[in-house]
Amino acid sequence: MPLGKGKCIIVSAPSGAGKTTLVRHLLGRDLGLDFSISATSRPKRDHESDGLDYFFLTADEFRKRIAAEEFIEWEEVYSGRFYGTLRSEIERIWGLGKHPIFDVDVVGGLRLKEIFGDQALSLFVSPAHHCHFGAPPAFARYRNPGNTTYAGGQGRSRAYVHRSLRYGRGER
Repeated sequence: MPLGKGKCIIVSAPSGAGKTTLVRHLLGRDLGLDFSISATSRPKRDHESDGLDYFFLTADEFRKRIAAEEFIEWEEVYSGRFYGTLRSEIERIWGLGKHPIFDVDVVGGLRLKEIFGDQALSLFVSPAHHCHFGAPPAFARYRNPGNTTYAGGQGRSRAYVHRSLRYGRGER
């Protein structure tokens, strides 16, 4: 169900693994990317802005938009707590001639990759306890044979780019 001819980058990880740090770094470079703002029904935190961090909706508003098929994907994470990607947000970004970059949980990342297929590069940020700090990149590749390629990183996480999701080459 791809919406256009643009590409997208999906950055997914468990909470606290460092995906937002990676996304901010990529957005700070001249790569033609724009942040895909997710919608949520959770309450807005003091430091957050509607339309910048998330589109904040009530649970009822979220359900109405689900019924109207306004979401590319959505998930009810907890009872009455929804997260999702609005179709209009992706259309907005592609309309600017840019590529959406997503900052999502693992389930959302898998759903988006399923939807966008070869149009998407999917990055999984592994939490620190799954990484081999101090190990050279060759060791990291060896420890993850056939599944991932080392993509570097700093701090408490490392990013691994799934070989099967190579960007723009149509490889599986």
